[in-house]
Amino acid sequence: MANQRTGIRMSDEEAWAFIGECRNLQFATLNRDGSPHLTTLSFGIDDEAIFFDTYAKAQKAVNIARDPRVCLLFETGIVYEEMRGATVNGRAALVKDPAQSVALKAAIGTRYDPDTPDAAHREASQKTEGKRVVFRVVPEKIISWDHRKL
Repeated sequence: MANQRTGIRMSDEEAWAFIGECRNLQFATLNRDGSPHLTTLSFGIDDEAIFFDTYAKAQKAVNIARDPRVCLLFETGIVYEEMRGATVNGRAALVKDPAQSVALKAAIGTRYDPDTPDAAHREASQKTEGKRVVFRVVPEKIISWDHRKL
């Protein structure tokens, strides 16, 4: 099994390219009682970090304030031979600089709606400042698999 696992692992470059192709991620935080809280998020990538925005009062934001450890899952494929994925473990950090927060929210908007002008995404992001916050996750560990390599 170890040889097969090694054979399906993506290189760092392959894993980041795969993550960049994904549209959404499954995002897990820890509730107060230690149980997982799992949600689906839109995201962006910069400097080998993953960022997302959410309501400041959302459960995931409350959980991160208490315990910043998070797990992210990116996956695709229907049948076993096509399955690809990456799990990212890290710590989420609140982006405190308002200008950077607005820029990152606008980048997410542009990623998902590239036909809308950047200025419109920036304006929309500015309107949500304070109500929606941005977190960045710098990966501490990435585990990846690509069953197409079998």
